[in-house]
Amino acid sequence: MQRLSVFGVIALVVLVGLAAIGVNRGGVTAQEGTPGPGETEFAPGVFVAPLAVAERQEIPALYRLRFAPGSVLFADTSDPSVSLVYVETGTISISIKAPVAVTRAGAIGRSPEIVVTETAILLRAGEYLVVPSFAEGTYRNEGQEVTSLLVSAIVPSKMANPMVGTPAP
Repeated sequence: MQRLSVFGVIALVVLVGLAAIGVNRGGVTAQEGTPGPGETEFAPGVFVAPLAVAERQEIPALYRLRFAPGSVLFADTSDPSVSLVYVETGTISISIKAPVAVTRAGAIGRSPEIVVTETAILLRAGEYLVVPSFAEGTYRNEGQEVTSLLVSAIVPSKMANPMVGTPAP
């Protein structure tokens, strides 16, 4: 469990740093229901923008999801990644069909809260959770403002075949 906490703190620091350099510094922004620059509509009212892609990986390792008010995203069981989901702005109601670890804003250094399967979780800006692989769930913006999530997806790679033979001296 200690490894998860250390990983969570490191991932949070990286995500907060990326959020700080990626903050919109004025200028034109997209309306709530339209894709912004570099975004693609992933589901009705839900837009995705890749921020970092790992080498030889098809899906982004780090991406931003933006939820218009009232939008819903249904996650199925086909995603093999373990994801750290950080609420950048707004609030989001999440229900996952698996136990998840939730860290509330200001709780760095404390153990995450373990939430049982299919419990509705309301996350606010600065809070995050770890979603296990192949977890079905629902992400819902029930608020009146746009919600932005930063997601770090850790996708397991195929294991290399062990080397056969005698090691060289």
